Amino acid sequence: MAAYCLNTGESPRAVRNTKTMLEDFQYILDKAGVERGWPRLSHSQSYASYSGKKKNWYFGEAKRL
Repeated sequence: MAAYCLNTGESPRAVRNTKTMLEDFQYILDKAGVERGWPRLSHSQSYASYSGKKKNWYFGEAKRL
């Protein structure tokens, strides 16, 4: 963002608040391969909730995984 602002002579706030400048900045990021979002992660689950869904499952069977 700093380099883009130095090249364009605009402030970061102006880039964020102006749709065309923001789209231009985002295009440059995309072209460079920069990830702009966090990947979606699945919800984690505890061992107890996982093992409770398996029929005839007990703690000692975890070694076979």
